[in-house]
This record gives sequence, structure tokens and C-alpha cells, in this order.
Amino acid sequence: MYSVIIKNGQEQEQLIHSPYVDNLKIEDAKIVKSVDDIDSFSFLIYPNNQGYNNLKYLTTQVEVINERTGITLFRGRILEPQDTMNDSGLIVREVVCASELSYLQDSVQKWGKWQNLTPKQFFTALINEHNSQVEAHKRFTVGNVDVTNSTDNVYRYTNDDVSTYETIKDKLIDRLGGELQIRYQNGIRYLDYLQKIGQKGAQRIELSVNLKSISRSIDPSELITVLKPLGNQLEQEDDNTDASTPRLTIESVNVCNPYLRDEGKIQQFGVRVGAVVWDDVTLASNLLSKGRQFLAEQKTALIKYQIDAVDLAPINLAVDHFECGWWYDVYNPLMGIDEELRVIGQTIDINDPTGSVLSIGD
Repeated sequence: MYSVIIKNGQEQEQLIHSPYVDNLKIEDAKIVKSVDDIDSFSFLIYPNNQGYNNLKYLTTQVEVINERTGITLFRGRILEPQDTMNDSGLIVREVVCASELSYLQDSVQKWGKWQNLTPKQFFTALINEHNSQVEAHKRFTVGNVDVTNSTDNVYRYTNDDVSTYETIKDKLIDRLGGELQIRYQNGIRYLDYLQKIGQKGAQRIELSVNLKSISRSIDPSELITVLKPLGNQLEQEDDNTDASTPRLTIESVNVCNPYLRDEGKIQQFGVRVGAVVWDDVTLASNLLSKGRQFLAEQKTALIKYQIDAVDLAPINLAVDHFECGWWYDVYNPLMGIDEELRVIGQTIDINDPTGSVLSIGD
């Protein structure tokens, strides 16, 4: 079903795992995908494998291919091989790989003050700086970007001791949301920055069909019934660098009251005060609108699912595979579940393609 190929620089590709050749196998081989982190691939390899001595940390490129569909499930590099020998003398090498997104950890951004740029222009500037520092095979072409804010403008400072990946996480994703996606088209590697990656999948997760187990937990701890909206940081008069910086509030447009109350939820759940920060908001009136919208759209609790389901595509019983970031209909009448849920994490065992553990978003 799956083949694994390695390559060092300009050397010829080498097969280290084949679904067809019995003596060309790696063990305990799992791909772990996540919508908000760098994908990984780990496996065990023994000295009798032809690629055992060709695994070099940081430089060996690894690719996992679905032979049935021709789709590449993982592209990346080896991070850390570790050799062990047990008490019976058996030697094995444990290998951990990181996806191509980890290339963004190989560059650092320059110090800068960025303003009057759209989020897309700022993202492009960060990627261009990364590309100027690394080898050709680690570079990205900026693809689709649809993340923005209310002003379509960013005001940011970047540090010269922080990697490109952490800068993107801190200055864009953590503040504006969005997800990163690597996409190949006509041999070009694009890096998309999208509000949400993924689409609606045709495969259904259903009790007595492909649903093996499911757990559900309800977490109401993030519920806010009295909200203090906070905007951008204000000018600080105190020269003391240890002093905290005040933020814009709604007092000036809310009868001198910095708080918004949801009386319906207060009656049901009691007073739970919380603050939410909108860094890009500079007007109190806009901040008031943001706060009211937050309370109106806030869910009363987060429901978390963990699903162990059989991917029916490898055994020709479904037209599409499970994909991280996609939405699927989940049906379990015994637990009262009949809704469309999003896969935000996925573990794929390439030696047992019918077993796939799916993490479902809150």
C-alpha cells in the first residue's frame, strides 16, 4: 500500500520500504498529522535494510507514497536517528522525521518594524527573508493567502533571534488565526496561509460500519459570561520597562464600563469574568462591536472527540481517504452524535492502513 523513499542530496532515490517486497520493510511506521503543528513520521529500521547506513540527520529527505493513489502522504527530512541494542543483541535504529514545514526553523528573521502592510504582504516578506537564507530545496513559493483582519493591515515588530516558523506562529497565526498548508502544483512547492485548510469528505464515519471507538468530553472551563474586551496596547508614559502596558478598553463608549455582560448566560451559569484581546483594534467603537459579537457567538462548552475509525478507502469501500483538516459526517445514535466534525489530527500506521486514529476539533 505504502512505499518509503529516501534521498541524500543529488544521490539517486533509495527504497527502504515496499508493500510488495517482503524483506524490504520498516517497522512501527507512523505518520502523525496536525493542522496546527509540523507533521512527523517515525519508524524502526534494522541493519539488514539496504538504507540503514544512509540515514543522515537533517539532510536525508524522506517521502511516503500511497502506491494505490500515487499521492504523497509525507515529505520531510530525518531529524534524529537513534541506535539501540537489546539484551539479546538485536540492533535497531529509531528514526524521527519532520515534514518540509520544519525548513522554516532553519532561518531567523531580521529585526524590523512592519506597518501599512496587509497580512498577505507581511507573510510574503517573512517567506522571502527565509528564502534568502536557505538552500534551494528548503525554499517556498507563497501560495494562497486569505487570512486578514478588520483593517487588512498589520503593525508588528520582528526579532532577529527568532526562527521564521516561530515568527509566523507568533505574529500571524496566534493573533489572526489561520493554518499553514504545503501544496505542490506543476512541481512547485507552495505555502498557503488559509483561514481553514481542508474540504468536506465524502466518507462517513458510522457506527457498525467503520467506527471502532469514540470518546467524548465536555469542557465548560473557557465559558465567559462577563467579558472585558481589550484592544491594542496604548502609549506608555512610565519609562519603567518592567511596567505592564495598558490596552484599549470600551469604557469611553460603554457608559464608563469596561465590561460586557451576557445576562442569559449569567442566569444559567453564574458570573465568569474573562478578557479577550484584539491586538489589531484601535477604536473603542470597533472593540465594542467585537466584544458583542464574541458574546453572541460564544459556545457554552467545548466538546472534544477522539475517534478510532477504519479508513475504508484502502480496501476499496470508499472513494476518498481520511484527510487531516477535512470535515466528515459522524453518526453514532447510541451517544446521540449526528453531526459534521473536523479532523484536526491524524495518526496513520503505514503497515496497518485500515487503522487510523482521528482527533476531532473542539
